[in-house]
Amino acid sequence: MDERIISLKRHFQLDSKTFLLLNNSEINSQSAPLKRLNKSIREQACYYYSVLTRKVKIIDTNINRGIYDVLLTARYAFKTAQFNEFQGHKMQASKCYRQCCQTLMECLYNIDEEYMDQVKILADYANFKLCNNMLKNNLLKEAYIQFKSFISVFMKAGNMYPWRHYAWLSDQYLIFAQLLEKYNITEGFEADKSYYYENAARFQSKRLESWLSHLQKKNITANNSKTPSDILKDILDNKYKGMLLSSPVYVGGFPQLLDPVLDQSIPKDSEIEKLYELYTEDMEIKVEHGKQVTSLLKLAHDAIDPSHRRRRAQIRNLLAEQYMIEGITIINNQN
Repeated sequence: MDERIISLKRHFQLDSKTFLLLNNSEINSQSAPLKRLNKSIREQACYYYSVLTRKVKIIDTNINRGIYDVLLTARYAFKTAQFNEFQGHKMQASKCYRQCCQTLMECLYNIDEEYMDQVKILADYANFKLCNNMLKNNLLKEAYIQFKSFISVFMKAGNMYPWRHYAWLSDQYLIFAQLLEKYNITEGFEADKSYYYENAARFQSKRLESWLSHLQKKNITANNSKTPSDILKDILDNKYKGMLLSSPVYVGGFPQLLDPVLDQSIPKDSEIEKLYELYTEDMEIKVEHGKQVTSLLKLAHDAIDPSHRRRRAQIRNLLAEQYMIEGITIINNQN
């Protein structure tokens, strides 16, 4: 076995830092080989990000400032933030996350629709990191200001699929409420978790309304009772036989129509865009919208102080309406 390992290391030009062999007894937190492995991974990762940072800085100083160059700046700030976070430089990481978020907020309405989801996902994560760090340090007012300014900018940043935008907005309120739960923050009007849960439910309701409106319009124009999944399957079987429709490679991206023989994606045209729309519809039709709204309203009700009877009654009324929509006739009485 030793000779085979030596031969393997020699063939791939590996040294003791880049090749480590552990047996079962050494896979525990106190073993020296595992500590050496952790150290090696950290050193290699630091080296990789250092080299990448230098490359991006060179590119960043030599490009013209168009809208997509600004997006590159935001991506650079995001990667730098992650690099600093990895090294334990929390203040520098927060500074870079803020730069990323601010850059995206400033250029938001000049971005093509097809890039909007990617921008929102990146901004979403940067905003989450900022709010998380602030609440972790009990900076509630600062986190609230960050959250409200972020939401106010992105409120109208919809795209070709409005129901996805409402789902995204709902997630923002839900995540902030969960952060308040995580750090057990209860003092101050900014810490009213029921407010965030209720707004999350409200945007989930808008999501459902938008989705049903979309389906109604398609039924009027296409007069087709088939589900998006059925139509998608028919098109793939007949027009794109042998092709594969894969999930998006990255969050916020589009699915890919691939030729498995040539191992490459098919260039996008109007027909391919129709496939992407059907794929998106197929994902949405599987969502249990009513249950999500009901779940969020229950969370909002439970988060309200029992002494606020009028507010609790309002949420119960919303719950009753939601139960009626879902066709549920048995409603538990809540005091």
